[in-house]
Amino acid sequence: MRLARLVLLLMTLVVTTLRPAWAADGGVSSRALAGDAAVGRAASGEAGAADDEGAGDASVDGGAVDDDTPRGPRLRVGVAGDPPFVVERDEDLTGIAVELFREAAKESHLEFDMVKVETVPEGLLAVQHGDIDVLVGDVSITAARVERMRFSQPYFRSSLGVATMRSETASFASKLTPFFSKSFFAATAVLLAVLCGVGTLVWLVERKKNPEQFPVAPARGIANGVWFALVTMTTVGYGDRAPVTPLGRIISGVWMVIALITASSLTAGIATALTLASLAQGGIENIDQLAREKVAVVSGTPAVDFAKQTRVRVVPVENMEEGIEKLMIGEVKGVLFDKPQLIFFAREHPDKDIVVSRASYQPQGYGFALPLETQHQHALNLALLRLAEQGFTHKVVIGWLGPDGEQIP
Repeated sequence: MRLARLVLLLMTLVVTTLRPAWAADGGVSSRALAGDAAVGRAASGEAGAADDEGAGDASVDGGAVDDDTPRGPRLRVGVAGDPPFVVERDEDLTGIAVELFREAAKESHLEFDMVKVETVPEGLLAVQHGDIDVLVGDVSITAARVERMRFSQPYFRSSLGVATMRSETASFASKLTPFFSKSFFAATAVLLAVLCGVGTLVWLVERKKNPEQFPVAPARGIANGVWFALVTMTTVGYGDRAPVTPLGRIISGVWMVIALITASSLTAGIATALTLASLAQGGIENIDQLAREKVAVVSGTPAVDFAKQTRVRVVPVENMEEGIEKLMIGEVKGVLFDKPQLIFFAREHPDKDIVVSRASYQPQGYGFALPLETQHQHALNLALLRLAEQGFTHKVVIGWLGPDGEQIP
């Protein structure tokens, strides 16, 4: 027992002796840790101050941008098309499409550099491959193209038309040509057959009780019957022949009603033939008149697909100018292209005797083409709407195409 107490006493003395040294070492460590913590807090404070200062700078540089400040990098804008939408003057680009894009870019605070592209199909490929950011020109918006890229809303409504050479002054013989067509002969044959049928029927009914006017002899009797049917149809009614039997009068009454319609149709047919004869001097009225004829069509345009639906013989060309050249030298009979461009060319070159048909085909809109990943479609659409509402678009179109410019399609 005494031994245990002695051991306990010795352990107490040892602990009491070593506590000051341990406390001193522990105090130093605590102060070191406290110092490190203070340094950490100071560093955190400096970092926080730096963050606050950076946040202050960011609020200045990254805040609201002034409306007059261009946004984003400069756009690479390709320009392709035909007058009056794209026009080169003294190495400067202008035209309906160019003027509208410049104003739309200004409204959207976009900076850009323009470069001329040879053709619209080449420009569309450049957009698709990312070589340019926007294609400006008379670019038709079609379903096939929308699958590969984006478009702004249409800034102009267009359609396809056909240009031909103005005919020389027609001679008297050429004016009679429509009267010798297959359709005219067919209509005349049908009319004669009907007259013969009605005349024969009247003769069969009248020959016994009215032999004075409709002789029993077939040749004379039927001839008199046809004469009666003819004068009744034309409402002349000489009165030299008239049925006396009830059945003959019924047949004559029915024929009178039918003859009114027949005479009207005949008159309309003659008027149409005369109209075609007069129009023959000024070109064609629709593309059906060029069936089986060679027609120039610009490759890569919507006109190609439309031409395949007709009976014309397509001659591919690179651009409208090449098609016009082939038309003037007689290699083709017509040029199928966008109607506004054809009309503008005919107005600007009256000496070339080119006329554009009144008929329009495949209505389409023109827009600006952009890549699928573009971020500028909304801005351009908004700007184009504002320009239209402000009357700027109307002013530009009228300036290039004249008072009837917006009525061309």
